Amino acid sequence: MKRLLTVLVIVAAAAGLYLWRGKLSAFASAWVSNDEASLPTAPVRKGDLTITMKLGGDIKATKSVTLYAPFSVTDVKLLEVAKSGTMVKAGDTVAVIDATQEKDKVKEQESNVKQADKETDKIKAQHHQVDEQSRLDVAQAQYDVEGARLDTKKGEIISEIDAGKARLVLQTDERHLEELLNDDTARETSKSSDLNTVARKRKKAEADRTLAQTNIDLLTIKAPMDGMVVILPNWRSQMGFGQPAPFKAGDASWPGASLAEIPDLKTLVLELTVEETDRGKVSVGEMARVKVDAIPDRSFDGKVKEISTTAQMVFDGWPPKKLFKAWVDVSPADDRLRPNMSAHADLETEKLTGVTLIPSRAVFEHNGRIVAWVRTGKHFEMRKIEVGKKGDGQTQVLSGLQVGDTVALEEPASAASGAPVKGGV
Repeated sequence: MKRLLTVLVIVAAAAGLYLWRGKLSAFASAWVSNDEASLPTAPVRKGDLTITMKLGGDIKATKSVTLYAPFSVTDVKLLEVAKSGTMVKAGDTVAVIDATQEKDKVKEQESNVKQADKETDKIKAQHHQVDEQSRLDVAQAQYDVEGARLDTKKGEIISEIDAGKARLVLQTDERHLEELLNDDTARETSKSSDLNTVARKRKKAEADRTLAQTNIDLLTIKAPMDGMVVILPNWRSQMGFGQPAPFKAGDASWPGASLAEIPDLKTLVLELTVEETDRGKVSVGEMARVKVDAIPDRSFDGKVKEISTTAQMVFDGWPPKKLFKAWVDVSPADDRLRPNMSAHADLETEKLTGVTLIPSRAVFEHNGRIVAWVRTGKHFEMRKIEVGKKGDGQTQVLSGLQVGDTVALEEPASAASGAPVKGGV
């Protein structure tokens, strides 16, 4: 009897448990159905797919004026440097270089000019003194010659011996006079030579002074046209990898260094950096959608105008990278665009027409498989799909879905709850 009662209790308990599980399953089914009904969905459709590649770069000007440190100055120390981005007018000061050395040269050469003038005055005074003495010597020699001539005319009243002596004295005095006159010619040549030597010294001193003064003027570097100043990197200040800092006040530069640029803002383009593996995907004429980080409220139309034919080695790590450059025309014009603004472009590298598409949000991974959740009645079933290319938020479907199917944009709760789903893979 007790055994019979025990069996009846067990049977009753089992029946109650079965009924409770049935109600729970029905409740869960209703909850899943209500939850899945609210999922965002999208239809599977036929359409065109544009394949894009995102590349980054900077806004650059294709035309600009570069401002250099003077080549004729050896000591280039920057005292003042304008800030990058400063708008200037033609004639405004962009940078000032220390002119102490050139000012010292001006003073030194002015002293040399004065010294040359003093030497000239001294030489002229010496020449005047010599000329006066020469005139006295010539006058005395002429007097002696005339006296000797008179003595030779006394031949009738003096002896033959005395007459011969008188003729010898005359010949000697005449030779002496001739030598003095010849010395005048040589002395004039010597005077010209002395004065020319000092004149050359003075001329060189004047030229050096003029050059130093010109250099002083060149040490104040001014804008040749209206525009925006871009201060260039000081490559000698670079420590290790990375971009060096731009020139600033106090930096030591070098003769002929490129200090700044004034770009032509009418020639702005986007200069993109293209990795070696992506070089073959970019071609001239491709369209692009350009976004400039500093102008977030709009996008620009772009078109690839040029691609570099050789790679540039970039040593920002090891191994060094090989990068190409591509230039994209940007339109329409915008007064807010400035050189060196960061930007990126979505290049249209390929366009597929008439392909099956779903939003990329509708593609999921489940146990290593690519799946989509397809609506079947009130529920969603998991379906394995094969996808192709992606672009602009859309994914190409190669198999597994038909045009007109509806797919979920979020994974249903049934996938996480473990509730039964139809067509699971």
